[in-house]
Parts: sequence; C-alpha cells; structure tokens
Amino acid sequence: MSLKIIAEKSHASESTLQRKFRETVGSSPMDYVRIRRLEEAAHLLKKSDHSVSDVASIVGYTNFGAFSEAFKAQFEKSPSDYRKAFGS
Repeated sequence: MSLKIIAEKSHASESTLQRKFRETVGSSPMDYVRIRRLEEAAHLLKKSDHSVSDVASIVGYTNFGAFSEAFKAQFEKSPSDYRKAFGS
C-alpha cells in the first residue's frame, strides 16, 4: 500500500492526506500502517502457531530481514524472543 494509492482513494493530495492524518492520528499514514502491521504480528506471535516467517508474510512483509528489524525496533525483542517471552 502506498501513500499515493491511499491519497487517490481518499480524494486528496498526498501532502493534504499526510497533514490531516498527522493532525488527527499523531503520525504519518505510513508509520501508522507499519505500527498496525507490527502490532498484528505481535498478536499472532502470542496467540497462533504460525511460524515467524509465516507471521511476517501474513502481515505483509515480503522480506523477512526487514520484518525482523522493524519488529525489533518496535518491541525491543526479535520476533522469536518475543514469542518465547509472551507466547502461549
């Protein structure tokens, strides 16, 4: 999902969309999408038996390294360590 597509769907320019979104939500649209994807990944790691690579794919990451890096930046643990600490 790109900012351009979101802007087109909402009938706004990219700059207007970014400004209004930041005013309303407090972050850029793309940061919001990234955080939501990682939150869903954390939920799946806690509650499902999907492999870590499957979780990355389910939440939309095609590059496992990028997923792992983003996850660790957000949660201060690798996806595997997160599952060990919080999984069921």
